[in-house]
Amino acid sequence: SEVDKSIDELNSAIDGLVYKEADYTKVDEMITKANALDKNMYKDFSGVEEALANVVYDLDITHQEEVNAMAKAIEDAINALEYKDADYSKVNDAVTKANGLNKDLYKDFSAVEKALEAVNPDLDITQQEEVDAMAKAIEDAIRALEYKDADYSAVEKAKEKVPADLSIYTEESVKALNDALAGV
Repeated sequence: SEVDKSIDELNSAIDGLVYKEADYTKVDEMITKANALDKNMYKDFSGVEEALANVVYDLDITHQEEVNAMAKAIEDAINALEYKDADYSKVNDAVTKANGLNKDLYKDFSAVEKALEAVNPDLDITQQEEVDAMAKAIEDAIRALEYKDADYSAVEKAKEKVPADLSIYTEESVKALNDALAGV
């Protein structure tokens, strides 16, 4: 019958319906974003790698929520990344060097103290240039230090005690005195 034939054709057409593919636009955007990152800059990149490995293609629109969840998993893993700490070895060396100096021997130690106070110990690898600049500032301040002039007042007082007439002393003792005076 004509009706049965129409029903068969309709059922066949219904059975032949094919779902659209799921929309992977957001997944592809997140993959591109993840692949653009330098994994060596981060403490732990494994969460991103795992989210990328869990992407399954060729799902149809009935699985769009799963596809959206894949994109969100990649995005969340990217957002959870933490940069590695900056390398402070040069700063630490400069600080150790500065702390080993006796500030009382220098005319003005304030530039070194200011450079030490300016150290920010909490920068990450993206701010390495700033960290290196801190080390340079300390080193530059140390290089610019000038020693205080020596205090010769005690020497001058001692010189005043030298007798005016050395003729009454032995040649050997006078030579020792003159050698001591020459060394000052």
